Amino acid sequence: MKKFFIFGVLFCIGTALFAQSAESDFETEANVDGSVTITKYVGWDSVVKIPAAIGGKPVTAIGKRAFAKQDKLTGVTIPDSVTSIGAYAFETNKLTSVTFGKALVSIGENAFKDNSLASLTLPDTVKSIGGRAFSHNLLAKIALSGTDTRIGEYAFARNKQLTSVTLGSYFSFHKSSFIQEDDEPWSMEERTNNIGERGKNLFADYVCNDMKAGTYTPDLKYRAPGKDGDFEYIATRWGAALIGYTGESSAIRIPEKVNGLAVKYIDSKTFSGKSVERVLIPNSVTSIGAAAFSEKKLTSLVIPDGVVSIGDGAFYGNQLTSVTLGGGVKTIGANAFANQELTSLVIPDGVVSIGDSAFYGNQLTSVTIGGGVKTIGAESFYNQKLTSLVIPDSVVSIGDRAFSYCKSLTTVSVSPVAGRTWGNGVFVSCDSLDSASLAALKAAGYTGGFRWTYSGDK
Repeated sequence: MKKFFIFGVLFCIGTALFAQSAESDFETEANVDGSVTITKYVGWDSVVKIPAAIGGKPVTAIGKRAFAKQDKLTGVTIPDSVTSIGAYAFETNKLTSVTFGKALVSIGENAFKDNSLASLTLPDTVKSIGGRAFSHNLLAKIALSGTDTRIGEYAFARNKQLTSVTLGSYFSFHKSSFIQEDDEPWSMEERTNNIGERGKNLFADYVCNDMKAGTYTPDLKYRAPGKDGDFEYIATRWGAALIGYTGESSAIRIPEKVNGLAVKYIDSKTFSGKSVERVLIPNSVTSIGAAAFSEKKLTSLVIPDGVVSIGDGAFYGNQLTSVTLGGGVKTIGANAFANQELTSLVIPDGVVSIGDSAFYGNQLTSVTIGGGVKTIGAESFYNQKLTSLVIPDSVVSIGDRAFSYCKSLTTVSVSPVAGRTWGNGVFVSCDSLDSASLAALKAAGYTGGFRWTYSGDK
């Protein structure tokens, strides 16, 4: 009898460890597409297996703070149905294990902050990781696959055991994304002491290696900054990252090499405090950092074919009337060309993603969106003077108000594409759209409305 009793206890323990958690353990909120978002976990399990459906409706999102500060939570399995995890969703627990579903696309800020994760593998479907999403854990190894993923500031900060990071190609992240304690981002004031350590070295290595997939180590030997003429830089095994300019000329010719090293990257705010009216960027450069040329006096610009990534706000607030984007560009960051005087624009076929508000505050009368673009960010073409628009079949995601307040827009050519997602109010206040365009947008799955009302888009 005792043997049967022991077997029964072990069976119950095993069932508790591996069985799907009860649907009654979760509070949910209905989504407009018939799916549900988990808004709160009210169960008592330390290891939770989230069901793929609750009440017969697929679980597609985990809401803000849904599992935060549970204290007892040590493990969680997220089903393949989930595409997004909200901010602070699992913050401040005791998680040592997380299994992610195969369809996950976005992870919100602080989502897994302050846990005990020692390793991490994310599916290659993930395209966005919010700021501090995995900070303050025990991560020694991180594996991130796929392409074109955006990683927020301090996303993996304060993981002091970190020795290895595997990245996919063309990731967009900040030099603070992998920094550790007492390892601050580069700045003009700090460039003579703390530059080049740990997370910053990883960032410099990645961008100077043309953002190629591979395994990078954040704890490389300290590198002092170098100087060649008016340019200050950090050396990597693949080339140089420019971090400062001490000259006074308003016409900048960026060198192809500094002290024999190919210039690969122009760091954020390299030209901070400088009056720049003209700039010539060499083909050796593959990445232009956030705000690198923001609020200058540039009137025309040629981005060479070698450039792959243009950072957030890289050219924000200039006086550009002409921009030529090279065929190598893949990502255009948020606000990258916002608040200019552009009237026409050609986005090459090589571009994959256009960030939020990328071309906000221009005077565009024509835009050609390349056939490789997959994502168009929120308000990216807000309040332009467009009269016609062609959305290529490659586009799978269009953000909130992407083309809203384009009051002269009369024709939109778009075809239905399976899986394409539309944000809220993409074409709100586009009052001149003809009936054929309205029908085409409806057939393509757009339901976001065309005018604002007090109760939402109608």
